[in-house]
Amino acid sequence: MRLIRYFYGLLLAVAYYLCCTQWLSYVIYFYAGHSTFRYGKAYFDECVHLNGLTAYIDNWLTAMLARPSVGVTIVALLCASVYYLTDGIIRRISRRPDIAALSVAASIATFTASVTRTQSSPTAAWLVPLCLAVVLLAVMAVNAFLHRGPVKPIRFLRGHDGLIWLVAALIWSGVGYYRIFSSIDLSERAMVLTEKALREGNYNEVIERTDRYLGSGHSNRLMSLFRNYVLAHRGRLADGLLDYPMHFGLGGLAFPWNTNSLGCEYGALPYEATGHINEALHWENEALVVWGPTPRHLTSLARYNIAMGRPDAARRYIRLLERVPFHEEEARMLAREVNDPAATGLRYSLRDYDPAPAEWSNVTNIVHDLECVCAVDSTNTIAQQYLLCGLLLGNNVSRFAELLPAYAPAGPLPRLYQEALLLNELRDDIKRDPDPRVSNDTRARFHRFVKLSETGNDIALRSEFLNSYWYYVTYVSPHGRKAR
Repeated sequence: MRLIRYFYGLLLAVAYYLCCTQWLSYVIYFYAGHSTFRYGKAYFDECVHLNGLTAYIDNWLTAMLARPSVGVTIVALLCASVYYLTDGIIRRISRRPDIAALSVAASIATFTASVTRTQSSPTAAWLVPLCLAVVLLAVMAVNAFLHRGPVKPIRFLRGHDGLIWLVAALIWSGVGYYRIFSSIDLSERAMVLTEKALREGNYNEVIERTDRYLGSGHSNRLMSLFRNYVLAHRGRLADGLLDYPMHFGLGGLAFPWNTNSLGCEYGALPYEATGHINEALHWENEALVVWGPTPRHLTSLARYNIAMGRPDAARRYIRLLERVPFHEEEARMLAREVNDPAATGLRYSLRDYDPAPAEWSNVTNIVHDLECVCAVDSTNTIAQQYLLCGLLLGNNVSRFAELLPAYAPAGPLPRLYQEALLLNELRDDIKRDPDPRVSNDTRARFHRFVKLSETGNDIALRSEFLNSYWYYVTYVSPHGRKAR
């Protein structure tokens, strides 16, 4: 039984490592992506002066999580050490074994408080072992000067203390298992892992995760943004735009500027995809103010400045990135590309655009900027998809019909575009000539939609037309219930 007690701490360390690399991997990814730690005296002085030494150690530990084989191992061993330290304290104070397995409970509680939620911090992972080590040393020092008599064994526990400890340890482990898994925010986990797949270029996984999430009845602006980003890169934005209700309207394509942390962190994505690097740079600068110089934002700012032909500005961010743990090679690669805008792989559509006197960005509606991008870069198919679909999500079928001839995809028009053109024919009750690009099948489906709407058959209406543009305008759009 003594051998089991000794190895139980190692089992806890293995369990913590598996939790962090499997079920809680999203928390580890979030921590690592939002660490602002950098090597150097300047950062140490700044962090300690503003937030204290505790914040500096927290930032270092979260920076280590960028490489799970290092960071997660450190966290697992620290939390497991709580078991041994607590057990040692109890034995030296009571001079009896830890029959209630309180050391197991303390270790699990430390782990739960450290890395089970993105809103928490890993402070407990290192602070609790540190405090327990100090207490243990103090108890050992006191015991060295005290003369204490022998302790009489508890009769009714004689011969059963090992079994009682094992049952208590298993109970505490079961409680810890329940607490850890009940604390997982499934929506948050889905969003973070989807973002991870997107950053890594695993587009199939992005579609699978967003389909699973949105298909279960959830409505989430960030998941819609991720899904539409991938669809646009595959040239299928119009085909899949309304597979799930777009309750956020145009906000499901690009975040409007409304001064929140979520918007500024992901606001650059659609602008980068559409080649509007100047505006993507603006969003990343806002993210830098809100989240600090995290590795992701430093990398994006360096890449955007390189793409825009601003090597001096890029070097400023590269120098910061060089001091971030595990990002030195990335910084060296960016330093080699600093004078080669094409090396970033970014499309900068407005490189040669010089508006006179000026072109103001629309921070609440991406469509205005996309019209400019598409006019300058006529081969930017991703921007064209975003533009046309953005107009439709904003109920602006008249402008959509005007721009469609210039940016229509090759081959038959997508069903969504045909449905929008049909609404444009009937807009404002003005009789217009039938658009030859609208198929007879689309017209027949529209008559069926009108009939079901008039009869109030909601079940059949949702079953047949939930993914149609007509249903979006009539029942879903946050921009009004009428095409304009």
